[in-house]
Amino acid sequence: MSREPEFLFSHHLPGMIWNTVAVEQAQLLALEVRDDTTFTTTFSLLNYQRNIFVLENKSLPEPWWVSLAAANEQTLLINRFMNKGGNPDQKSLIAVDIQSGDIRWEVESFSFFDWNKTEIFGYRTKGDPIQATINLASGAMMETDWEHPESPSAERQRPAFYPEGSQHFDTIKEFLRKADYLIVKGVEYLEFNDWIIISGYVEELAKLANYLLVFDREGMLKLTVKLGENLAGLGTDTFFILSGCLFLVQNKTDLAAYRL
Repeated sequence: MSREPEFLFSHHLPGMIWNTVAVEQAQLLALEVRDDTTFTTTFSLLNYQRNIFVLENKSLPEPWWVSLAAANEQTLLINRFMNKGGNPDQKSLIAVDIQSGDIRWEVESFSFFDWNKTEIFGYRTKGDPIQATINLASGAMMETDWEHPESPSAERQRPAFYPEGSQHFDTIKEFLRKADYLIVKGVEYLEFNDWIIISGYVEELAKLANYLLVFDREGMLKLTVKLGENLAGLGTDTFFILSGCLFLVQNKTDLAAYRL
């Protein structure tokens, strides 16, 4: 008999989980959470191996016009949009120290591209864009040419999306019909080790509901999670695999994980 996915945790966040950044070597997941009723954005860093928040609900002096750019074991990099709804290219870059939660530095008129353990690569955007680097420790910016850094391979495995009418959609639809799920509009699909993971949409009361279904290789349904209901449209990236675990977002505000 095949085993079941093992439930690890579920966390309710104070708003919509808008963006995530993984730091797999440190078992960390950075979260950008946005509450559009109070126009507040907060940032958290979860050690998913230990199920402990290293940084929780951190807000900045600018509460809304900010977004998560990158993360590592020591630092969160956050974009601040300088024009507040105007030109999105006019940004500053903020470094937040994870241990203290304090802002380490902020560099205005800088567009983030990539980084390594000591330097940040991007563009000075005051006037015509010019290649520049920032010292990660000090925040000192220097205009200098740089070559495209070699980014590490993707740490997360994400599903493929197949729209209704495609051959792959029809194949998955027929497979799910046997489990009494009649999907519409589109579907996300991923095979991982001995698991088949599907995120599909069904019609409920003239609206859409999103279900995540996990099957073993024999086609036995092992896990069913309702990710959302009363939906007007489709979502993407409704789940991902990281460090052998299945991560998913329920009702836009709850992060859950299962070990596969």
